[in-house]
Amino acid sequence: MNHGHIGIACLSFYFQKLRVWKAVCTDGLRMETVGLLLACLFLFPAPAWNQEAATNVPYTTVVEGVEVPSRLETRLSGDLRRELQLLVGMAYEEARVESLLWRLKEELQDYRLAVRTAAGSLPGRIRVVFEALVAEAAADPTNVNSRYMVEAVELPVPYQQRLSDALRAELKAMVGRQFNPQQSDRLLRRLREELEGYRITQRVVRGSKPDSIRIVYEVERTRRRSDVVLPRLAYHSKQNFTFGGDVKLASESFDLQAGILTDHNDRVERYSGLRASLFRRLVDDRLRLGFVAESWRSQWNPAVEESLRRLSAGDGDRRQGEESVPGIYRKRQAFSPGLEVVIGAVTLAAGISLQRFQTQFPAARYETAHTLNSSLRLEQRWQLPGFGTQALNAGYHLRAATSFLGSDFTYTRHALEASYQLERGRETITAAFTAGFLNGRAPLFERFVLGNLNTLRGWNKFDIAPLGGSRIAHGSLDYRKGWFRMVYDVGALQGPASVSVDGEPGKVRHSLAAGLTTGPKREAFSVLLAFPIRDGRIEPIWIIGMNF
Repeated sequence: MNHGHIGIACLSFYFQKLRVWKAVCTDGLRMETVGLLLACLFLFPAPAWNQEAATNVPYTTVVEGVEVPSRLETRLSGDLRRELQLLVGMAYEEARVESLLWRLKEELQDYRLAVRTAAGSLPGRIRVVFEALVAEAAADPTNVNSRYMVEAVELPVPYQQRLSDALRAELKAMVGRQFNPQQSDRLLRRLREELEGYRITQRVVRGSKPDSIRIVYEVERTRRRSDVVLPRLAYHSKQNFTFGGDVKLASESFDLQAGILTDHNDRVERYSGLRASLFRRLVDDRLRLGFVAESWRSQWNPAVEESLRRLSAGDGDRRQGEESVPGIYRKRQAFSPGLEVVIGAVTLAAGISLQRFQTQFPAARYETAHTLNSSLRLEQRWQLPGFGTQALNAGYHLRAATSFLGSDFTYTRHALEASYQLERGRETITAAFTAGFLNGRAPLFERFVLGNLNTLRGWNKFDIAPLGGSRIAHGSLDYRKGWFRMVYDVGALQGPASVSVDGEPGKVRHSLAAGLTTGPKREAFSVLLAFPIRDGRIEPIWIIGMNF
């Protein structure tokens, strides 16, 4: 029935009342009788618009939606969640709704539950709303949404330090205000996002003052969890596939991770093999102790071997380059014990790396590159009203090989990386910067590269510098809106033996890429067509995959 039909029915109803009034007047009833009849007639008003009712719903009414507090959805069984969703699109049945209410009460015994209906977006449609109130705060039947004041928000201090400034500020802002279930549910979801690996539950308990409550967040590490992660899955039309997968297992105190990887992206070599790590968590997970073990087998592009032959055949500057760039190797193993300390948004890491690899020229033999490692990482996320969500990630990494550890190589490698992301609605802009410096004689796996999945995307790293470089600077600007993505890169490689295949020394290069993506995060799947910005012939490069 539409609004026009309802209006006609209401007019007909009142016209019938007027005909009765006329009949009364014609019969000459006394004024007292007329007044009594008028009062009786107008005690029955016309139907009200958007009236809410929990009972007496017409059997033709269709359920438009089912609402359950989001903070409780994860506690429901899968069967019950499916039964609730099956109500949508069906005719309203009071008995069926009451049956589901009893099942909710069985699974959520610490809550006082009720059900009501609310007007839908169109006539003849309703929403079924299940309301839940913590038993401790439900002693007063008054609506908790409008009456109870938040006296305090409680979260264990060690976990407060891991939250972003924006989330901490929002939790603090709840104090002194009326309890808002929608806001509370939203903040609970954000807590679970930022405290990954923990089970977080919310309790609402009576406060110390009348009409006040306390919101208590309880944090518990999941006793055992497992996960399969694809660290990278991508195709570069000039450098082939890069792919790998890890399996993560975690208990109350330990994290175990193992996986396989074939990488044709990060270094001048293509390496394939296994890696595993085991860490123990201490001091409320703010301290991690453990090790990483790796075993790789390397393959080399012909451009790398040709560049090494040119160095060995030359003299002067080329001879200097040969001394700073050792030959290729086939096998490589590494064992890296270390520790990590988390202080708020900052993570400090330190340890050593014992690496051994089998060189091929001039003769097959094993060499070592034992390093002292340290790093400093910062992860910060905040929000500005009306400006969007912002995130800052930065890191500094130092590797120093020294004869003190019995290393055959002596060098220091500095690397700095930083990224800033602004997300507003369907638009995301990410600005990233990388810089590095390598001093001394280091193996090829320590040299920097440009022209891969993450840097100068329109170029091929074997054309820019087959042997990599000892100094790097690179910046990128990544714009995403819905399904569209565009990336601009600029960078340069320099240092001994950093010449291109054409013999050109290191210079600043630019590239531009555009295509489609499934989301704003780095893990999203993307298809990009990238072009080098240069004079002369342009060869586009296809990049397809995720995590780049």
